[in-house]
Amino acid sequence: MKMKLKYLFLLILGIVIFSCNDDDDPKEEPFDPVSQALIDDAILIEFLQTHYLTPEKQIDTITNGETPLYDIVSTDPVVLNDIDYKMYYYVDQVGIGVQSSRNDSVQILYQGFLLDSTKFDENTSYTSNKSWFHLPNTIPGFRYGVSYYKEGEKVIYPDESFGYENSGNGVFFMPSGLAYGNIGSGTVIPSNAPIYYFLDLGKVIVADADGDTVSNNN
Repeated sequence: MKMKLKYLFLLILGIVIFSCNDDDDPKEEPFDPVSQALIDDAILIEFLQTHYLTPEKQIDTITNGETPLYDIVSTDPVVLNDIDYKMYYYVDQVGIGVQSSRNDSVQILYQGFLLDSTKFDENTSYTSNKSWFHLPNTIPGFRYGVSYYKEGEKVIYPDESFGYENSGNGVFFMPSGLAYGNIGSGTVIPSNAPIYYFLDLGKVIVADADGDTVSNNN
């Protein structure tokens, strides 16, 4: 009987210790994308109000009364997975050709930045294998951002290289929920990071998903 009582005591003691340890463990709060969307929008607004676009088409901190980005950008509300987001974009030149939709394939030049000016990606040549994108395979904010611009006119240069003139270009800003979310990307883009892209849109190949030769742009 004494042996049984000893085992019973040890069992109860183990349960108590386990319960106490479990209560002491910090609980990780579940990720709330709705709250994060509001946080990101506040961060983007503050960034746009305190930074400006230089004549060299770079973004810098306002120090001498320069016109803030917030005064020149347009706003586009985006609903994704029943969550309200906002894109902000500036069109320096709209372009002269076909306007991209979020379904198309495009040939572009681009640079991607964190809000602290860290450049995480770029393509500076139309002959690069990074110049073509099938937009449905990209992050949502990139699909929306490219669709604000039109393609340019292809030109062949004397050295037989090519480029585009009068192409749509500008910069667009997106919350993390339309970018890489609460996971981030690699070691460069952290979780919950709003980002922005400079873009020059050279060529648009219009999507025809159902093969009826009618554009699926919308």
